[in-house]
Amino acid sequence: MTVSCALASSGRPLDALARYQLALDIWRRIGRTSQVAWTLYNIGSLRLFQLSEAGAAREALTEALAAARTVQEPEAEGYALHELGNVARLQGDARASLARFDEALRLAQSIGSRELEYQVLADRGRALNALGRGDEAITDLRESARIVNDLRANVHSDVAKIAFVDPRPDVFQTLSPKLLAAG
Repeated sequence: MTVSCALASSGRPLDALARYQLALDIWRRIGRTSQVAWTLYNIGSLRLFQLSEAGAAREALTEALAAARTVQEPEAEGYALHELGNVARLQGDARASLARFDEALRLAQSIGSRELEYQVLADRGRALNALGRGDEAITDLRESARIVNDLRANVHSDVAKIAFVDPRPDVFQTLSPKLLAAG
């Protein structure tokens, strides 16, 4: 885990942001566009989820997307698209979020990134639900949960299994009430 991630996880997002900015300046100076894309993605995620700065998050994520496309880094592109979908979803624009999630899902599936795929499906399910498309939302949430369980099955120790699922319960927490409501 990087220092920036540790700072963000420990409730020090402004310190993490300063570290990410320092790293971004270095990556730009030495011409490492792939690392620029990933650092901008981290900055955008931090601004969106920990600092509640949707506009600044969108700006960083849009730049991350452009950088990822420049160096043909499809995984970084997928993650940037996913978070841009979350920006739109959290701002109440379910249609725009769904379009971004669809792009991210296609990328995740084309490169075989199951981790990205489960995240996109979970958030796509939330966007579909906001659009009143409950059956489709359940389908995406179920698929997301299935992928989490498949990934977990490849983790062998009990401690590692607990650690693996611990940050991923949101998909199950979103799916359960949807299934109950659907009967």
